[in-house]
Amino acid sequence: QMAGTSGCGICGVEALEQALPQLHILQPCALPPAAHFDGIRQRIEQAQQLARSSGALHAALYFDVSGEALLCREDIGRHNALDKLIGAMQIAGVDARQGFVVVTSRCSLELIHKAVRARLGTLVSLSAPTALTVRWALKHRLNLIHVPHRNAPRIYSPIQELSP
Repeated sequence: QMAGTSGCGICGVEALEQALPQLHILQPCALPPAAHFDGIRQRIEQAQQLARSSGALHAALYFDVSGEALLCREDIGRHNALDKLIGAMQIAGVDARQGFVVVTSRCSLELIHKAVRARLGTLVSLSAPTALTVRWALKHRLNLIHVPHRNAPRIYSPIQELSP
């Protein structure tokens, strides 16, 4: 018999940075115009075809430089939805530094890692990011934007202002 561990691998790690993968620092990317966020929740709702019938799916969407939703991928898992979108973007030959990606879920550290690995320029979340998530987005020069229900977008980026 051989005893095995069932832990996540974090035990015994002195600093969180030791447990996380090394990521490349992105080249800074311009922020999308503020107008692209007008009515974004309604546009996401229209693009989420599967969620209309189930009501319980996460989505990841790619919006082009003109603010149009070109790709939408849905899944019960938020990580899977983003993975599917990144794959669809690669197949379609989309330049990940142009436009922006929106996730309808909580913006976790893992989603930041996926976004940086995919070399996205801007990740937008409909749910507030944690302080750690914001730190890692800034550290890797990923534009991170939170679009609350009733307030103006909150920008976490090396570039701090949205153009009109």
